[in-house]
Amino acid sequence: MNLNKDDTIDGNALSDTETAINTAEAREYLNTHQVLPKPKWGWIICWVVIVVAFPLVFSNNKILLSIAVFGMIVAVGSLGMNILTGYTGQASLGHGFFLGVGAYTAAVLGGTSSNGSDLLGLNWSFLLWIPAAALVAGLIGAIVGPLALRLQGMYLILATVALVFIGLHLFSNLKNVTGGQGGRSFPAPNLGELNFATGGSIGPFFFNRDQLYYFLVAIILIPVALFVRNVMNSRAGRAFMAVRDREIAAELFGINLARTKVAAFIFSSALAGMTGALYSSYLRFAEPTLWGVNLSLQYVAIIIIGGLASVSGSIIGALLLTALPQLVELLTGSNPWQINFFPFVTSEVGARGLSTSLFNQLLYALFLILFLVFEPGGFIRIYRRVQIKLQKYLATNRLEQ
Repeated sequence: MNLNKDDTIDGNALSDTETAINTAEAREYLNTHQVLPKPKWGWIICWVVIVVAFPLVFSNNKILLSIAVFGMIVAVGSLGMNILTGYTGQASLGHGFFLGVGAYTAAVLGGTSSNGSDLLGLNWSFLLWIPAAALVAGLIGAIVGPLALRLQGMYLILATVALVFIGLHLFSNLKNVTGGQGGRSFPAPNLGELNFATGGSIGPFFFNRDQLYYFLVAIILIPVALFVRNVMNSRAGRAFMAVRDREIAAELFGINLARTKVAAFIFSSALAGMTGALYSSYLRFAEPTLWGVNLSLQYVAIIIIGGLASVSGSIIGALLLTALPQLVELLTGSNPWQINFFPFVTSEVGARGLSTSLFNQLLYALFLILFLVFEPGGFIRIYRRVQIKLQKYLATNRLEQ
């Protein structure tokens, strides 16, 4: 039904423009005449150019490159976390355990056994140990999933926290695998003459370590993101979301709740394992304590701040929260002017005040609370709201002409 000029909404008379915007014709106009074009080949080519050009333009900026590499690695894990929590609605704080499983799988399969060392190492190619890390973590997820997902709510969270503590105990005591409390080194990928630990040349062009890792992780992240997006748009993805929204209704529609939850758990665990392999390889060294509850909490913050049930939100949140510690370092004195904008924060050991690491954790908590209270949809919801308002504004101007 069309609205007339004299009709009112909430007691306010509609202007000519407002009347037109609310008519079926205007809504059809917005659907058939996209003011902001849908991403097609032009946008895809533009993004490809940006992704490829970034490490070439900033080849000498180690800070930016390391932020980009860590951000993309974390994005792979946050996609897995979003499958389980954002799309399927299963709360978990056990992500750190599966990152550790993937990391030590990579260490054993890709590492080397030196004389006088008890550490296991098979010296496999990274073309094998990266997917193997995902496979082993996924298999463990398939074993743990049916047990953990019998629980719900707070009990499920406590079960996944317990899984992390069991993992920390195992990682600290399996010294042949993890190196014990002292930690162990992790393998860097090698492909022909390309040594990711030191850099290498492709033809006449030399790429440093950060550039090589950047391209490697980008080649992994893009297909993973497309895979997750396609799965979520498929029948399986709709089953995940049905379980999240209302389990009873999903079961009435013939969805097997246990199988759907376990499938989400396996997907999430496998991507976490791959992330752990890439993360530890880029760090080159890690201790068992790295894979604790704090790491799991960071992934929870990433998907909430970036956007639950959103592929783009997972990537945005990962990049933002990966850049946050470096931003804190910059604002607390590591800048050309040597100005500390937060006098109560210090990076000096033993000095009075908050340490930069503790301040980072406080900022994580603050952003998490702010987004949960004021914008549960995360950054991606803010972007979509701005996009819709811009579409309406541009459509209004066109209708007035």
